[in-house]
Amino acid sequence: MRRRPRSIRGFYTMDNYASFALDTRPPIGSSMADARIHNASETFSYLVIPDIDEDSLVVECSDSDVAERVRETLFDWSSRHDLWDQPNMAMELRSWVTGMLTFRDVYIHFALERVGDDEPWKLIFVGWLPPETIIVRGQDKHRRYEQFVSKHWPEGGGISVMGGPREFLEVFSADEIVHLRWPLHEPSRTRAPEAVARRVGRSLDRYANRLLAGARAGAEPEETFLPVARGRAGAYAGALDHEKVQDAVVGDRLFQPPDEDVTEYFYVDRLVRSRIAACEVRDYVLAQVSEQLLGRWAQRNGWPDIALRLRRECWSVHDWRALHDEYRSGNASVEDMVAAARVEQEPLKPRHASV
Repeated sequence: MRRRPRSIRGFYTMDNYASFALDTRPPIGSSMADARIHNASETFSYLVIPDIDEDSLVVECSDSDVAERVRETLFDWSSRHDLWDQPNMAMELRSWVTGMLTFRDVYIHFALERVGDDEPWKLIFVGWLPPETIIVRGQDKHRRYEQFVSKHWPEGGGISVMGGPREFLEVFSADEIVHLRWPLHEPSRTRAPEAVARRVGRSLDRYANRLLAGARAGAEPEETFLPVARGRAGAYAGALDHEKVQDAVVGDRLFQPPDEDVTEYFYVDRLVRSRIAACEVRDYVLAQVSEQLLGRWAQRNGWPDIALRLRRECWSVHDWRALHDEYRSGNASVEDMVAAARVEQEPLKPRHASV
């Protein structure tokens, strides 16, 4: 576990009791859809933040000294070792995207500190707060974040606590929390994308069980268990086809294009949809981090505006829509669409590499 200043308050470990009660973290392996959901979420997070190298992010500021100071804090090895949970900031941002896919809301607590009145404020801590422990109170400037953790938090997690677990109650002001919420209206306006996919996964599990019953019907001709008897009578003849459809729907809910048994037109439509969604989520994350984290830090010190962006030049929403229009008008082929998608997956050249 990484070190953090003693002045930092809050609870930064998963609350097993609350996550079970709120059904925010279903047990891995409880559904046939879990593997598809995990792979689709990781793939989409990769599309949003395609690079995880140390120099894949760029800090922009009109004051070069401020930009250099911020870069040293965010990217320098000695600073980021204690600042990020992940090895670097790019990987941290990707984990936040995965968090939005899983929980819809992500809460990151950060702390600023300075040694003396004449010294600038420094970013000393960034920590992810378990969303199942957070309740948002108030609106706008009166907004606050209450975190409550009962003494039952380690139950079911195989965790031993020296001296026994205790309760936590903390209140954070709005200016010390980065609050990210899934920005798209699909697959749902009110539920996390993975939660929507798991709901579809129930149908996948149902058809998988029917396939199993059909297989048992052939292997155990004397079995009188009703589902097996129905499988022997041919009631589940179309279960395999239905299972494939539901598996594809699970991936579609997490913006994963289909890979087989679809028309070219539908494949291109889903491909463009996934890339546009990645662009929108990327723009949202970078804008919110620039505003809620770097902006508050700059405001505290009286610095000019600070912006964070990717060093890679990614396609925009407008670029993808324009190429899609070219495809529909017959001026671009499916090979052009696939080639455009692969460009953003090519490794980024190191900053020191010759061009």
